[in-house]
Amino acid sequence: MKRKSKPLRRLSASRSAVGQRQSLAAVGSLPELLRAFRRATGWELRYTPGIQTPDLRSQQRSKHTNQTSEKVGGESSVATKCVWSAPVSQGVAAAPGLLCLAPVDHQPEEKSRPAPRAATRQDHRGGGRKDLHAAGRQRRSTPLQERVEVGAATELASAIAGMLTELLEARRALWQREAELAARIPLTPHPDEPAHLAVRLEAALRAGAEAVGAQAAALYLLDDATTELKLRACWGLPFDRLTCPARPLRGALGDLEALLGHAVVLNDPTSMRHWRAAEDFPAAVCLPVSTATNLLGTMWVFSDKKRDFTEKQTNMLEIVAGRLAVELEREILLHENLQLRPVKQQLAAASRLKRKLLPTVAPLLEGWQIAGRGGASPTMLYDWFCPDDNHLAFALIEAVATGLPGAISAAAIRALVRAHLQYHHDLQTAVARINLTHWTGSAGDQHATLLLGLLDTTSGHGSIALAGVGSLWHFSGGCCQALLEPTQRLGEGPQVHSRCCRVEVKPGDVLLAAVPGYGRVAGGPGKSEKPHRLADALCSSLRLPAGKLAALAHKYFSQHISSSDPNEQALVVIKRTGN
Repeated sequence: MKRKSKPLRRLSASRSAVGQRQSLAAVGSLPELLRAFRRATGWELRYTPGIQTPDLRSQQRSKHTNQTSEKVGGESSVATKCVWSAPVSQGVAAAPGLLCLAPVDHQPEEKSRPAPRAATRQDHRGGGRKDLHAAGRQRRSTPLQERVEVGAATELASAIAGMLTELLEARRALWQREAELAARIPLTPHPDEPAHLAVRLEAALRAGAEAVGAQAAALYLLDDATTELKLRACWGLPFDRLTCPARPLRGALGDLEALLGHAVVLNDPTSMRHWRAAEDFPAAVCLPVSTATNLLGTMWVFSDKKRDFTEKQTNMLEIVAGRLAVELEREILLHENLQLRPVKQQLAAASRLKRKLLPTVAPLLEGWQIAGRGGASPTMLYDWFCPDDNHLAFALIEAVATGLPGAISAAAIRALVRAHLQYHHDLQTAVARINLTHWTGSAGDQHATLLLGLLDTTSGHGSIALAGVGSLWHFSGGCCQALLEPTQRLGEGPQVHSRCCRVEVKPGDVLLAAVPGYGRVAGGPGKSEKPHRLADALCSSLRLPAGKLAALAHKYFSQHISSSDPNEQALVVIKRTGN
């Protein structure tokens, strides 16, 4: 069946496309700078906004008019190659402008300058005509004699182009930062909200319909499965339409076309039936309701008579559809913000608790220094304490779980370490008891890494155990030795197979312990055979105090880490300074 008229499909994206901001390249002092450059050097520095190629025809004319001078012609050919491009920021397709260096073209100025009246009256005398030509040659030769060398002009123009590049980059960065700051306004509910969401949606539909002379409007939103369209707000339609079941998206040609980004204008009943309009009206227009990333639904505007909608009216209705999308997105974000507020408060409390658990004062042990550094994650902890007068214990803990469960697990393991080391000086036995207590007191899914050390501060002997993924380095005599390979994590079963090693810390030696460890950071588990990189970074600085060594090691990990957050690293540095 042949239709009498075809519906109009107007692409919304073509009208909403935003071009590049040409005003960004408009520098107020640039024209005066170009004139000053011309007066000072005798060369012309031209600026062309956008990506247009600079017009070099005047350079060619200047080159042809000075063919008698090979030097000037050579400078012109060199200058035509001196073109600098303004910066192209990431995500911007075109450059803000181009700078080029060109010789000054004096011939158009002389042709456009009117001759003096005294000279015209003396044209019939040969002497006056000869003097006039001599004056013209003098005017043409003077700028060429005062013109600086092309190398110096190029160097000065290059410096100006660099300054202009930095200025445009700073202006673009300021432009972007201001927009980002505008988007950081906290979204909080106001006690005196102007109206309910239903009232605001109906008011927007009514304003849009009345603006284009329509008699009804409706907002249909997609369900979670994107298979149906449900009427959520309307104006000019019977109230019982809100209780009707949802319309299936399959077969709704007008809605499908609108969801592709088109404004579908139906100006006769035949088109309304073919495109499966939502209501029985002589004419209608269907527009998409969407955000920058999500399709929310469609908006229908109905007319009680056969008519057409102009492009201006369609643009106005698109603005109304955008207003509906903003209202819906604001309500969604506000609802999510209210739900996430308790979670954010709990995370902030966990971070404060983690900071309180970290030791801030080193034990007063003569000849020993200890320092630690940690990231912002509440699932990583470092700790040290003295079980008795002659021993120094330290621990590094990393929980596998994230967020609050990981913070609770790490804090519980820290308490177990302090409790069991009071009476277990054998580290393998202590780690086994800590693992059993932790495993029996949890659901079996709270896995963690534990690096535990116990040193005799009198003799310098000690033992260090590892359960999980961690690293230990011993710096002694200008050499670095990597100890302790990764093993089974804590809490994976009632028995844990930890690794233990004995060390002797001599005066001047340094111990560096870290979790998750250099092997996991640099290239995965089992690749701790690359400690020479860390050794090269720290061996020359072993005379520094333990606090500065910890800061230097943390900086090294931040530069060589391969994870998404380079600050998630906890480490402890122990240095023996006395005899």
